[in-house]
Amino acid sequence: ILRCGQASEEAALDRALAAYLAKFTCQYGCLLVAGRRAAASQQWRLLSATEQILLGHLALAAADGGSADVPVYIGSLSKTLVFRLAAVTLLPGVCALCVCGGQPTLTDILRHAEAAWTPVSGVLCQALGSVQRSLPDKLNLDPNIDCLCYRDAAANSCIVSAIRPASAPHLLRLIAHSAPQFSEDQAADAVAAPLLARRKMQLGWSLQDCACYAVRGDSCQLY
Repeated sequence: ILRCGQASEEAALDRALAAYLAKFTCQYGCLLVAGRRAAASQQWRLLSATEQILLGHLALAAADGGSADVPVYIGSLSKTLVFRLAAVTLLPGVCALCVCGGQPTLTDILRHAEAAWTPVSGVLCQALGSVQRSLPDKLNLDPNIDCLCYRDAAANSCIVSAIRPASAPHLLRLIAHSAPQFSEDQAADAVAAPLLARRKMQLGWSLQDCACYAVRGDSCQLY
């Protein structure tokens, strides 16, 4: 399941990403903040969730806190052409990705990255915090809620709002291992025993394509 983040600085991040990609006429680009997709070009969003997840993992592993330029096949774009996945670490926890052809060189990409992202370095630092929360700063929720998860089943993606950060992976695993066509009993059988140390969880799965779930302790219900 594709993890996304909702940053208060989303508009500024989108503009900075568009300016960065425009410098070398690239249509496929993404900004990962804390491992989550915080901004992406329209063409990148058209890639399948699986492709986006794999490209993100590959970029973070290859860059390893620096930069990387690796050849990739992307099935939805071409069965035969080899593309390049270029990743540049802008700050610890913040990485800019792009998929391009033979040009530009990685040296040029690094130069473009410095020119495009340095003016918004403050915004990137702020995004690190807001993406973790993925909620407006002034929004107050029921203190009994551990975290929220907005799931788009059609896109196989979700936004986890970590009100209590330790609960976010807990909910993410539950959502990832359930499917919209499951009944409540099937979902409980599939995920409860291995993920909750055999403790039963009251699941409130929805058949809607898009839904928001709230976790309160061991209860997961539509919000």
